[in-house]
Amino acid sequence: MEASATRRPRAAVWTVAACLAGAAFSEYAPALTAQSKDAAGSPSAASKEVLPPNGAATAAPSVQDDRTASEPPGPDADLRPRLDFFVPSVKKLLSELQRSHSGVFFSHLKTLLRETAGASADGIDSEQADAILARMAKWPDTPISVMTFAPDREGRLRWAMRVDWPAKALAERASSILDTEAADELFEGLRVKPVGDNGFVVRLDEEPLAFLISQSPTSSYIASHRDLPLAAGVFSGSEETEKDGASLVLCRLNLTRTEKDSGATVFSSFNAVTDVVYAGRVDDEGNWQETVHVHWPPISGMGATALFGRVKQTFFVPREAFGAMAFKTLMAPGMLENIVGFGPQVTFNPNGGMEIFGEQALGPIASSIGSEMCVTVLPGSGFLPMPDIVAQVRSKRVKSLMDNITEAAKFLNQEFRTREQPEPWHEAEVRDRKIVWSDGTNQFPGMMMPLVMRPVLFTTSEVDARGKERDFLVVAWTSTSPKRFVRRWLDLPRADKKKLFLPNRKKTNGQLWLNWNAFYGWLSPYANLAIGIVAKDALLPLPDEVATDLTDATVTIKTRYTGLQMKHSGPLPIGALIVPTFFTSSVVPDESGGSDLARERLASQRLKVFHHHAKLFKEDIGRWPAELAELDGYIDFAGNPGLLKLQLSSRKGWTDLFENLFGGDDDDDHDEDEEDEDIMADDGALDLDDELFVIEWGSNSWRLGLAKGTLEHLEALFIDQDGEIHRVQKKPEWKDENKTEVGEGKAERVLERVAEQAVVNTQRRDHLSGDRRLR
Repeated sequence: MEASATRRPRAAVWTVAACLAGAAFSEYAPALTAQSKDAAGSPSAASKEVLPPNGAATAAPSVQDDRTASEPPGPDADLRPRLDFFVPSVKKLLSELQRSHSGVFFSHLKTLLRETAGASADGIDSEQADAILARMAKWPDTPISVMTFAPDREGRLRWAMRVDWPAKALAERASSILDTEAADELFEGLRVKPVGDNGFVVRLDEEPLAFLISQSPTSSYIASHRDLPLAAGVFSGSEETEKDGASLVLCRLNLTRTEKDSGATVFSSFNAVTDVVYAGRVDDEGNWQETVHVHWPPISGMGATALFGRVKQTFFVPREAFGAMAFKTLMAPGMLENIVGFGPQVTFNPNGGMEIFGEQALGPIASSIGSEMCVTVLPGSGFLPMPDIVAQVRSKRVKSLMDNITEAAKFLNQEFRTREQPEPWHEAEVRDRKIVWSDGTNQFPGMMMPLVMRPVLFTTSEVDARGKERDFLVVAWTSTSPKRFVRRWLDLPRADKKKLFLPNRKKTNGQLWLNWNAFYGWLSPYANLAIGIVAKDALLPLPDEVATDLTDATVTIKTRYTGLQMKHSGPLPIGALIVPTFFTSSVVPDESGGSDLARERLASQRLKVFHHHAKLFKEDIGRWPAELAELDGYIDFAGNPGLLKLQLSSRKGWTDLFENLFGGDDDDDHDEDEEDEDIMADDGALDLDDELFVIEWGSNSWRLGLAKGTLEHLEALFIDQDGEIHRVQKKPEWKDENKTEVGEGKAERVLERVAEQAVVNTQRRDHLSGDRRLR
């Protein structure tokens, strides 16, 4: 049964994901809601099914599935969603998606998914999925709000989804789908069962996967845990996101204060970025208008505005390019010079060894150009048409600049001749202008490459958007002949109707332009070749068929002291990449800025690992291990030293830092180095640092836990011989000493026994040293 329960949720989740994708690209507008509900059946469920009275979901207590009744509530009551995802209307979202320029691509993607699903090893029947979606099409429209939270203390994911349907209606609609023959094949035993008052549980066989909780007479949640502290309201945008028009999709990723950290300090709570907000809609022309707001503290804004300035110069961009980006950064001159190859050089010495010569210093390029740059990607030519990359920077002294570049190239050639290596740099003349280029052999010595991108440098004069002629240094990387590339660049159309200048907006810190028609025409043959291997009848449309839908796209960036704003306008939604990335980031288990709860989750996982191997030790030896060193051989401590360590809490980390800065002792540092070197004992046994974990053992009981004071918010955390995790809460400082708390005496006795047994374990080490390497 256990193996089946593990296999079936995975198959169900994959099946639901395929159906959900099909719903997004079909005419069944409300189907997305139901499929999102079904997708909530992930293997992250609470162990209890008793719902609060009347199905109340707001202001609920924190998760207590892993605590006894004597333990007070922990700090989870302050949970804040890591991610808020909101769709005001599923029907409108799908309608606008079909109206947009991207609708034709989503229709082809729908066909591709069907073909791929039909050819998959799971044997998903697309006709059965369509039959289910046809039923869902009759469901009423609803907004959807999805939230993810920090994992619980056992490391299980926590999430919730809100819909504007009563819990009973949601359960009935889901059951009407799951009871069909098609769903029986797809979901293999997934059912919705009533539990408590006005509550329901989503089950796979006998395993609970999620809970349906009523929030109000007209709305309900489907949640991973029955007692998540869900707020009454949901994130639905702000004046910042809605000032340009109502959004179809809103998403916010919170990066701070997503769970309480009782061990935090003022310094450890600082984050470079506080949150990221995405909003997307479709304009009257069918283009996606999307904004991404990155918020940060003013101190981060000061650094960002100093590093990235406003672009005041305009740059010529050829219309046939795949794309181009204009930006300004203080790192541009040095970055460009190092990429060209005027920095430290790598070569082989006469003995066959690699040698690095040259110093990191200001060279001929960095000393003569500004920090504004435009990088353009042109379609390639030749047998392997790799795109050519072109960087333009303005220079007021182009003649002296080329002279300096020539001298630097000659100097490098002399250094290579001294080392009996071929000269990499060459000079030539194209249309009365000097060009300097490298054959690229010094970039990857000893490596076989399918092609070499050769850097070539020359100067041009271009007329900017204001009609003034400016001198530019052009640095390009091409896989073809450098002379041929220079001629190609000079022959690019520069008539007024063919000209494009970046940036085309004032007061911007950077702008990106994408030529989707050119890029799709280059990429589609290779994409169809790869797709045809999986699904023969699901090829992408020809470039001519979608030419009118592939409008140009622009991304404009503005940096402020309070945050960064990125605006996108184009035929395809970048939210299709941004929103999944937000979801992935929000479910990272140890994402909490090193909070005490994150450390507790990690410690609980290690205690379970130790307990598993301790059971194997007991089966082999006939008793529980009395110290962690006895598990060496069952666990590779030498190969995984991190198992015996836990990151310091933020408070202790800052305390140790100040002690080392102002109260450190050289002798203490010397002793620590000696301890690090003396990992092995005299007899060859591994000398484990087991101060973090304490074992309490006896003839009938065994417990393994953290040493006292390891966690800021817990007195003790330990696992018993049955694999149960126990937590002993700290007494609050404001507690009435005259009042006796239930279970308080028991907690104190546990701590006393753990402390006493730690001494006993130390005294017994010599007696048990013969068994330390048992395997």
